[in-house]
Amino acid sequence: MNNKSKKEPLSSNFWIIFISICIVLGIIMMFAYVAYYNRGEEIVEKNYDGAEINLDYDSDTSLLTLSDYHPTTITEGINAADDKFFEFSVDIKKKEAKTINYEVSVIRDRSSTIDDKDVKIYLEKFDGIEYKEAFKPKSFEPLEKESDGGTKAGSMVIYTDSVSKSVKEKFRLRMWLANTSTKTTGLYSIELAVNAKAE
Repeated sequence: MNNKSKKEPLSSNFWIIFISICIVLGIIMMFAYVAYYNRGEEIVEKNYDGAEINLDYDSDTSLLTLSDYHPTTITEGINAADDKFFEFSVDIKKKEAKTINYEVSVIRDRSSTIDDKDVKIYLEKFDGIEYKEAFKPKSFEPLEKESDGGTKAGSMVIYTDSVSKSVKEKFRLRMWLANTSTKTTGLYSIELAVNAKAE
């Protein structure tokens, strides 16, 4: 007599439930992956005769708001921690145009309550190896009239360039409270924009 019990084969219901759970988990992981790698990414697209320009940034808004009310020297502001900047890129797709002249600009948000002179704005551009200064630390100074590149009056141009091929330029925008400021509270925000003329 054989006392060893035989293993019962797994029922078809078990395999149906097991496969269903695997499918559900796979779908959840897929959505989580997409959400992680596309979190907050925004693209502002502008089309010109002969060229297309996209302003890309890894945030849910193109608004940069002052978050530290500690008076900061220019040296401290430039060398601030790497998480204290607004990272964006200008993606230029050349079509029929021979040359694309573009301008990166900022405009003071109407909700701001801190004076322009109390805040410094600074821009760095990636040169393929590292980020280097592209706009020296300066307080906001609005244009009195529209610029040659199409930036509206009331904005401040912080970078200009002329390209003859498709390129993608990477930037870091920084902002801090000037060391001469006595402010300890308030609000200051600037909004980023890009304009161009294709020739």
